[in-house]
Amino acid sequence: MSYNDAMSSTDLFFLRRCLTLACREEGSVSPNPLVGCVIVKNGTIISEGRHKGPGLAHAEADAISRASVARLKGATLYVNLEPCSHTDKRTPPCAQAIAKAGITRVVYPFQDPNPKTKGLSDKIFRDAGIDFSRGLLVRESAVVNRVYLTNITSKRSFVSLKLGTTMDGRIADKSGCSRWITGNDSQRFVHSLRFKSDAVLIGSGTAASDNPQLTIRYGRKRKPVTRIVLSREGRISQSSALAQSAKDHPLIVIGDRVPEKKAAILSRLGIKLITCDPRDWETLLAILFTQHQIGRVLTEGGGEVAGSLVRSGLADEIILIVAPKLLGDAAVPSFRGLDFPLSEAPEFVLFRKRKLGSDFALHYLSRRTACLPDLLKP
Repeated sequence: MSYNDAMSSTDLFFLRRCLTLACREEGSVSPNPLVGCVIVKNGTIISEGRHKGPGLAHAEADAISRASVARLKGATLYVNLEPCSHTDKRTPPCAQAIAKAGITRVVYPFQDPNPKTKGLSDKIFRDAGIDFSRGLLVRESAVVNRVYLTNITSKRSFVSLKLGTTMDGRIADKSGCSRWITGNDSQRFVHSLRFKSDAVLIGSGTAASDNPQLTIRYGRKRKPVTRIVLSREGRISQSSALAQSAKDHPLIVIGDRVPEKKAAILSRLGIKLITCDPRDWETLLAILFTQHQIGRVLTEGGGEVAGSLVRSGLADEIILIVAPKLLGDAAVPSFRGLDFPLSEAPEFVLFRKRKLGSDFALHYLSRRTACLPDLLKP
């Protein structure tokens, strides 16, 4: 059943509450979707729940468990993604649990594109005499779950490209110095982006020049963030902060020309080697998702990595942290190797902006990502 104008705008309020609950677990649930659930009776919320991570209760089950059997009878359940109905996972199916609970109405934005469950809950609800509605708040819900939707529909990691730049689009001065273009608030914001990601990726040039740790200073994740370095020959200094911490924090080197002797050294340091051309983003991202369960990659490399990603068409979103500074023509540009005619220039949609002290974070979605909701309309 699709949504129609006669349905109450109250549904919008409760679905937005589901999104608020879901977003509290950003960075904790991958490769699962972000899901929040609200159960309402007589216009009042009687229970709420959210999914907190793989192997843990789904949002619907969490909410159902927090209300008595008597209160659940005749209630309406709101959730920001179609309830699951498949059994080949660690938690029981939610659609059946909803039916058993005596809930009489279910509202969700769109069907889950996962072929294991897509549309199957509708049949369960029909057979149980449960009224269900979908088609409301599709765009907002798709954006919240853009990582999961990309993972499922494209079978690859979602890419967030982050750059700290000046107003004239420079990421370092002419000597290569980039510390620090942006301020303290922006640096803390970057750590929040890392927390929300499964992996942080840089090129070998950035690894050598900045000697970063790429760890998270604020907050703890159930699953540690994987650090990734792109280097065809496996170039990474044994004394670097990355190599020295590889046994405590996962580190992957991606290269297709790594000598056997170098590969042995990497292994001894606790560094995992993935044999793949680091310029082949499509294959690389497919490997990271299908073989390593990395749903979201945050790239923090320099202009070479940024330019290569944009040329590949696989930069799903770009987060520009812009400082009120100018460096001039001789400084290092944000994107190297781009030369698009205007008619073919990649387009991005401004999704969100945020003030960070004297800096601004501008969050853009690629046109492909922004159009995800169009693929999900009922």
